[in-house]
Amino acid sequence: MRMTASQAKKNGLTTFNPKPYPHKQTFRFPWPPSVNGLYVTNMKTGRRHLSERAKKFLAVVQDHLIEFGAKPYYDSRIGVRVECHEPGNSRRTRDIQNLEKITSDAMAKGGLFDDDGQIDDIRFIRREPSDIHEGYIDVEVWPITEGETSENKLGSD
Repeated sequence: MRMTASQAKKNGLTTFNPKPYPHKQTFRFPWPPSVNGLYVTNMKTGRRHLSERAKKFLAVVQDHLIEFGAKPYYDSRIGVRVECHEPGNSRRTRDIQNLEKITSDAMAKGGLFDDDGQIDDIRFIRREPSDIHEGYIDVEVWPITEGETSENKLGSD
């Protein structure tokens, strides 16, 4: 369930301010499950639901956003840049595009923005494998103001 602005206030994300946060924010999250591991099928009913791994990732992101004091962007247009540091203990090459949906959904459900449809620019960049066993992603989120291109906000790749 997505967190509304009032729920964000209740959970300590921020004091309510109807204006979106005007600055870039940066977060580090653990390596997310891929799109292939998001859902499991109940063999009795045939219904699909979120896997335990996906639920855990959503909860961890929400906890991180609260802990870091994230400020919500509400309904502004936003840009997202994700630097992917794959788990260093694996020789497997991962498809980083498979991380997009769970990452944007987790930030929306955590109250950082209202809906992942607000994202006008999203970039996933593969970096060196992590020396941390599980891997991680570094995420930058910023508002895109009218008449401004997202390139104005990006650092060098």
